[in-house]
Amino acid sequence: GGATNKAADVYAQAGDRVRAAQMRGEYLYKEEDKNEAAVQFLVGGDALRAAEVDEEAGNYLDAARCFEHCGAHRQAAEAYQRIDELGRAAEMFERCQDYD
Repeated sequence: GGATNKAADVYAQAGDRVRAAQMRGEYLYKEEDKNEAAVQFLVGGDALRAAEVDEEAGNYLDAARCFEHCGAHRQAAEAYQRIDELGRAAEMFERCQDYD
């Protein structure tokens, strides 16, 4: 875990902020800081991983928005349903052609 965090620092110092954020996200996830891990995954350009971590942490609105951003409309719909955002859920189900 500590090596991952140190590696993230090295990537950041080398100017690779994206890779540094991804590595920090993994480190924070392993440390059970899922909220900050999700933020780092977003900074690192991995909206799908951020959505999965947000969902696991119970942050369904953030998860829904991330799923929607990366085109995972069914997962976005299900996350919106969990927080009673039924209009947005319906839109997402429509986008993935699930009319049931």
